[in-house]
Order: sequence, then C-alpha cells, then structure tokens
Amino acid sequence: MRASAIRMGADPIELISFLRNCEQLFAVYDVPASLQAILIRPFLNERARTYLTKLDPQISGTYTQLKDASLQEFKLSANVYLERFNTCIKSADDTCVSFASKMTGLLDYYLESRHVTTYEQLCELLICDRIKTVLSEGCLRYILSIESAKDTGWLRKKGSDRCY
Repeated sequence: MRASAIRMGADPIELISFLRNCEQLFAVYDVPASLQAILIRPFLNERARTYLTKLDPQISGTYTQLKDASLQEFKLSANVYLERFNTCIKSADDTCVSFASKMTGLLDYYLESRHVTTYEQLCELLICDRIKTVLSEGCLRYILSIESAKDTGWLRKKGSDRCY
C-alpha cells in the first residue's frame, strides 16, 4: 500500500480524494478494518496528524470514525463543496484536463453530500440552490435551519419536504 497511496495535500478539500484513494486501496488489497486507520496515518498532512493526536483512541483507531471526525474538523460540508466549485479558478500550473478533473471532483463531492443520484434530483437541486440566492436573509436562515435537519441536507421544491 505504501507505494500506491497518495499523500494528503495541504488543502483541506484534498481530504476527500485522499480518503477515496485509501478506500479503493483497502478494497484492492483487502485490508482488514482493524488496520485501516493505522495504515493511513503516515499519509496524512501535518494538520490532520496533529488533530489525530487529540482524538480519543477509540475514534482514531477506527477508520470510519476517524474519517467522520476528520471531515467534521476540516469543516467539509455540502456548502463548502458548492462554494469551492463556484469559486474554483484555473491556476497557471493547471492544465485544462487537471482543472476539469478538479471541478469534476468538487461537483461529485457536492452531489454525493446532497445524496443526488438522478438527473431529476440534480435539476431540482440546482433550482433550489438558485432560489436560495434570491431569498431574504431571514428566509434563507430559516430554510438553512430546516435543511440542516434533513438527511439529504436540502429541501426539495416538491414533495413532503417542500418549503418553496
């Protein structure tokens, strides 16, 4: 695994691609769950390793709990993915292919975090996100408070959880 794993970059958003890479390697090499959290430690960036030392051993010893705690610590949420997607710019070092890959990854993370699996859900999410940009501040806060309690993290424009 040492020769195959990528190192986690300094940008917190890279945690997602790092974890996905690790999970693919765990599946390929059939790594037991009891070893997964230990095996990723050398590949974490310094901030993540520092955070890891502060965690309860029960959490840091289990990959799924470590993953959840790290995502929470780095504040990686659907809103962060959407903001990063909308503000992503191509740097001089990026090729068009690498920039497209970065954008695809951010969009994938966003859609996954919103539990979007169909084209219809995608269209509805885009419309709902656009509606939120024109709401008054009070109304937006109300909507966001309701959305935070939803499993999907967003309100649909139609159906039982309709709010618009």
